[in-house]
Amino acid sequence: MDLSRFESQITKTGFVLEHKILKQLKSDGWTSISNKYYIDDAEESIREIDLIAYKVGPVGSMKIYTVLVISCKKSESNCWSFLSRNINIKDPNKNFMPLHIWSNNKPSLYQIEGEDFHEKYYAAAIKAGIKNVLPPEFDVFAFQEMDKNSGVPKNDKAIFSSITSVMKAQSYELNALPKRKKEHCVFHFSLLNVIDADLIRIDFEHAAPKASAINEITYISNYIINKKEDCSRIHFISEKSFAEILKDYNNLHIFNRGFLTRQYEDFFVDAIKIPKKYKVLEEDFLKLLSQNCELNG
Repeated sequence: MDLSRFESQITKTGFVLEHKILKQLKSDGWTSISNKYYIDDAEESIREIDLIAYKVGPVGSMKIYTVLVISCKKSESNCWSFLSRNINIKDPNKNFMPLHIWSNNKPSLYQIEGEDFHEKYYAAAIKAGIKNVLPPEFDVFAFQEMDKNSGVPKNDKAIFSSITSVMKAQSYELNALPKRKKEHCVFHFSLLNVIDADLIRIDFEHAAPKASAINEITYISNYIINKKEDCSRIHFISEKSFAEILKDYNNLHIFNRGFLTRQYEDFFVDAIKIPKKYKVLEEDFLKLLSQNCELNG
């Protein structure tokens, strides 16, 4: 039996891309989990996410995780096209800078839930030159798979599926963390779609739509998950650009460790003077005091 046809045909699937991305992640020091299954509560079905990668940095007794939820897609006959227009960052009806951070550490959680935390995080990240948290350059309002030879529009099913898969996987991970994690930690999530296909942006701010080849683009998705509206940043990346763009996510983890550590430390600067902060620590303090009293008779 000629086995060469199996070797050539398997390259038409997305498994080769997934394996290549996994190797690149490991080379850059990311711990990776492939083909992870989770329960889609909305549809009561089992779903699969291609890759979850993370880096973790200890800060005293706490750990800080930077997590990448990654979907890998391949298309031989179609390109992925993103329809865009000029962006209005101050649009009150849109959040172009969403943030998904979770913690079971009470001082860190207090800081994360603060009214100005979101602005502090983005301001510090932008100042530090973290590219993948910058606001999108364009407002992507639609997308289409289009025949790479004729340009004929197909549909948006594959692209939409890639978006919902990473958003649902993120939602599942966020909901599972309280039961899974006992040690004190902070998690930051990013959503990536790596595509082995040509990427095109079609700009509608001209007299006629104008197409240009791209290597990456950011889409802000609003989607209802478990009856709650969620807003997420989806980073579409061409396979050929992934290794270079991954360097930005390496820098993101370094930034997260520094920024989230400082936020934790800042909590204690005036914790005794602010009643709300004191309340955060009161329960643990009384529990510790009770345990010491029992030990000392």
